[in-house]
Parts: sequence; C-alpha cells; structure tokens
Amino acid sequence: MSKFVHMELNTSDAKGAKAFYKGVFGWKIQDMKMPEGVYSMIASAQGEGIGGIQQNPSPDMPPAWLGYVGVESIAKTIKKIEKRGGKVVHQGDVPGMGKLAIFLDPQNVACALWEPAPPAAPEKKASKKKAAKKKAAKKKAAKKADKKK
Repeated sequence: MSKFVHMELNTSDAKGAKAFYKGVFGWKIQDMKMPEGVYSMIASAQGEGIGGIQQNPSPDMPPAWLGYVGVESIAKTIKKIEKRGGKVVHQGDVPGMGKLAIFLDPQNVACALWEPAPPAAPEKKASKKKAAKKKAAKKKAAKKADKKK
C-alpha cells in the first residue's frame, strides 16, 4: 500500500467548499450523516472515490486538505512514526470501513493513515444450497402426500 488513498478537506465553510469544487471539477458529492455531523464523500465525474469534505472538527485548525496514506497496519506504522520523531494526535474507527490515525511529522506537518477493514466473509453458498434442497424436499413430500389422498 503506502500511497495516498483519500484526500479530505477540513473547512470552516463545508457548504461553500462543496459548491466550489463541484463547479470547478464536476465532482459528485454525497452527504453522509455521521455521529459528529455530516461527512461529504467526493467522487470524480467518472464516479471514482477521491475523498471527503467536512466542517472543520477543531476551530483552532485552519482550513486545509489532509492526505490519507493507506497502510496494512496502523499500529505498526505508528511505532515507526514515533521512532522517527513523529507524534500521533488522533486515532479512530469508522465502523464497517476501517481505522484512521492523524499524525504530525517532525516538522509539524499533518498527515493521516488509513487501514481498511478486512473484507466481509462471503456468505456460505453451501448453506444456501442446503436450504434450497430442504425446501425442494418438503415440496416433493407435500406433493406425494396430496397424491395419496
């Protein structure tokens, strides 16, 4: 992984930012209700996920874009960050989607990490087949019983 996978705009005017970027780049924007407020997912005009826009979570922070680097393990990456003089300032989970962490590098520049949730296990096809066979067997038995009557 270790490449930028998501760009996020934290802004004091989310509504204005959405209108601006939609008008400039033709981005598609979909608002999602989250516990902390509205998070707006951004997709390119072709539908490819790009990132998000949200109302700045901290009034002390200036509006800025934040890049998320995809990693296999946030825990392992945090150890490397701290060993090299960086500082983790926030960690969190996005239920069903993954984990995130925001850190400052030794020059105090913010960057973020994204660890996607493991893919959901596929439903067992065997269970569906067994259920279908049971249903067919019951139907067949019912028909036989009707014929005997």
